[in-house]
Amino acid sequence: MKPFLHSIAENLIHQNGYDLQKIAVFFPNRTGIHFFVKALSVCAADKPLWAPVCMTPGIQMEKASGLVIGNKIRLAAELHHVYRSVLQREPEPFERFFPWADLLINDFDDIDKYLADARMLYANLAGLKEINEQFAFLTEEQIQLIKRFWRSYEEPKITEPKERFLRIWEKLYEVYHGFTQVLSEKGFGYEGFLHRKAVENPKTLFAGMETVEKVLVVGFNRLNACEKSFFNQLRKSFPVEFYYDEHPGAAKDLMHEGGQFFRETTSFFPSLKPEPKEFTAPEIEIISVTGSTSAVKITAHEIHKTLTELNNREEDVLVMLPDEKQLIPLLYSLPESVQTLNITSGLGLAETPMISLVKSLYALRKTTLQKTKGTYFRISYVLQLLRHPYINFGREEQTRQLTDKLIHERRIRPERAMLATDDFFSLLFELPTEISFHAQLTALLQSILEHIDAEIYPFERIVVQTAVESAQGVAEIIAQEGLPQDDKAAFMLINSVLRSARIPFEGRPVEGMQIMGPLETRNLDFKTVIIPAMADDQFPGTGNPKSYIPFALRRAFGMPLPEDRTAEFSHIFFRLLNRAEKVVLICNTSAGAMSTGEPSRFILRLESDNFYKNHIRRKSVSEKVAFRHSAPIEMMKSEQVLKTLRNYTLSGARPMYPTAINTYLMCSLRFYFRYIASIKESDDLSDVADYAAFGSIFHNIMEWIYEDWVGKEIQPEEVLALADRFDALSEKAFKEHFGYDEKESFDFEGESLIQREVIRKYVMRMLEQDAFYAPFTLAGLEHNGTMKLDFESDGKPFSITLGAKIDRVDLKKGVARIMDYKTGADELKYPSLESLFDTEIPHRNKAAFQTWLYGLIYGEEYPEYKQIQAGVFSVRQLFEDPESFSPLLRVKADPTKRNSPFVNVENLYDEKDEFIQRLKDLFAEMFSEKVPFTQTDDVNRCTTCPYNEICRR
Repeated sequence: MKPFLHSIAENLIHQNGYDLQKIAVFFPNRTGIHFFVKALSVCAADKPLWAPVCMTPGIQMEKASGLVIGNKIRLAAELHHVYRSVLQREPEPFERFFPWADLLINDFDDIDKYLADARMLYANLAGLKEINEQFAFLTEEQIQLIKRFWRSYEEPKITEPKERFLRIWEKLYEVYHGFTQVLSEKGFGYEGFLHRKAVENPKTLFAGMETVEKVLVVGFNRLNACEKSFFNQLRKSFPVEFYYDEHPGAAKDLMHEGGQFFRETTSFFPSLKPEPKEFTAPEIEIISVTGSTSAVKITAHEIHKTLTELNNREEDVLVMLPDEKQLIPLLYSLPESVQTLNITSGLGLAETPMISLVKSLYALRKTTLQKTKGTYFRISYVLQLLRHPYINFGREEQTRQLTDKLIHERRIRPERAMLATDDFFSLLFELPTEISFHAQLTALLQSILEHIDAEIYPFERIVVQTAVESAQGVAEIIAQEGLPQDDKAAFMLINSVLRSARIPFEGRPVEGMQIMGPLETRNLDFKTVIIPAMADDQFPGTGNPKSYIPFALRRAFGMPLPEDRTAEFSHIFFRLLNRAEKVVLICNTSAGAMSTGEPSRFILRLESDNFYKNHIRRKSVSEKVAFRHSAPIEMMKSEQVLKTLRNYTLSGARPMYPTAINTYLMCSLRFYFRYIASIKESDDLSDVADYAAFGSIFHNIMEWIYEDWVGKEIQPEEVLALADRFDALSEKAFKEHFGYDEKESFDFEGESLIQREVIRKYVMRMLEQDAFYAPFTLAGLEHNGTMKLDFESDGKPFSITLGAKIDRVDLKKGVARIMDYKTGADELKYPSLESLFDTEIPHRNKAAFQTWLYGLIYGEEYPEYKQIQAGVFSVRQLFEDPESFSPLLRVKADPTKRNSPFVNVENLYDEKDEFIQRLKDLFAEMFSEKVPFTQTDDVNRCTTCPYNEICRR
């Protein structure tokens, strides 16, 4: 069947020949004009043709108004002035007012497009008894709606929100009136204002159409009041033919919302042409998927399959996107078979990485530290910027080298001189005192734009170009309005403007595969239609407009409502099916925070419609979330691997520490990656103390607090007196961790201030527990110890050195107490000695194994101590009652009994022989040529493993 516009073009030439200069054709949008012109060229069959005048009612009304469409920022600025004047007080600053201005202008736009009486609409009718007289021009139903709304404001005492609504509401007509007067004087305005101006002055309404002798109005459905007025006056001035394209079923079925506006519009402007013939139902495939990612992947697959079926006739394929959030993922998922593409789907700048770039730059400036020696930045924001995709355009190698250098040298507070390596990075890391935020952002975006290759990254270039224009508009307004130059105000304004900006895609409208929003598809026909967002909250979607005008009053004054969107989209959807041969509807059925997972009501109507239901096929595609297992990884012990492993057994070789042994017990393959293959675990920097840094700082403070007492006995009161050293030592610890010079001062702020206070509580509590345990002798701090262990593997003798770095050793009454500080969730309890070596236990007690080994190593060095205890100072247990608190390891009294109580391990020597034998068995396996390094069976351990990208688990 011929496309709708092709039929119109063919009929127009048949009736009027090839000279169509005196004919005007009106379309709902510009996209329809492009496709109609193409249809004319096809119908002309290479004969010379004088094209008709093609336009939209909006184009003609804007021309007739004598005004121009104003810039969104300029409109908001003018509204701000009027609002301030009407309220007779200083309103919110402009950067806070802008979102409110956007909402008000949208309301004003609806008022004007629907020719509503603004004075009546914004009247305060609370308590008004003469509603019938005031609104005599309305229907009885409209009057009842108004009464129902205002009746709630006749209560003796209304709520504070209602009072606040009334205070603003009663001023809004003055604001509207003053604003439209200013716009008339200045010669610009919003779209609805221009349209109303035009239709209220019929004498100039058809300026430029003096030579027109005939008019066609093609494919309209929903009309606002200005458009109705325009067409009404048009048919009084010209011979007008109206052409509609609606499925007969929707047009005749009064219960079909898709025909609502068709029936209404044709009652005002009937068509003299016959209704379209019966259509053939397309083959419809409904694909249910789980997850938005799956929807995009399936869409890409269906595009490739369709192009193969159509011999790559891309112009026959439409992808309609009701949900603009899918556009960017779809663009990056398109198959290589797509050679030419045209995008007319809308997209907000808020859906791109641009917003994160602006936020990171603002955060960097906000946290800049300027000192006499230089300017310093927070590393977290530096890395965010260096890793941002827009910063990396054309500078990938520079940003990578700079990032690697910062991480390698642990530059927690990098100085500007290190970062400002060329003009671009000098601008990126400019001193906030030297350039304003909006000026820096504008210059930065312009520089980024210059480095984007339009051939390789056309989409990204359009995004950055849009952001440049928005930032320039903000800069102009700040200068013209004398707005504050401070960073916060500029950031708030720029952030609001960028979030409201739309990306104007430019391309060749009639070439290639089309990606369109629903409104852009009006009047167009394609052989294959793919819609990847057929959940009900995506299409038709909720459509609740952000408005200050209550719905009851909107309905009473004939202004658009949420249900109007459903009716309009229903018409668009079912009209697209008229001439399609294949339709693919993809529905994400997974419910979440932003979606109910319910299929679109349009799908439900299709399935109940006798015309379509026998042409529907359903398919479900489930995406299982699981670890990817290609094949288990095993590393056999080659000669090179054995040589590296046996380096630990050489005389004078580096010791093997409990951390390495714990790693082997957790996953022998991870041990191989770290200690044999020497693959470094991923590293990064943070300018706040993360989990590991927090523990390191706590360890350092505890070491330095006691450093003068090594080898001495300390009394309870002397322990408590050590608390006075905390402030100085905490600053020293933070400076050392974050790479500060010893002479620099460390400014505790934000998270570092909170972390210091948490550490203070831990240290104070630690001292209180120690005071209760005192007197004791501090035998050592950060004690480095070693011991030799002889064992056999594969019948060969080996000797390995085991190492220990013991946080603290206390002596009391001839007992040596080996202590380790832990700031995590480490436990003192373990079921049995055997459990410390069991690789299959999900939560094997690594801390207990470590302190056990520390105790044996210390005992080997100091055999004079016949009783050695091992324990953990876990900060989570420090707040127990001192009388009941014990840091000693605890084991089940009878490991064979499930409910056996845990008792303190009073002396490691009691089970020393068993522990050593288990160690020997462990090393016999580790050094065996026959036992490969393998993955752990417990995949839960893989989630936090730094090598899980290698294993793919």
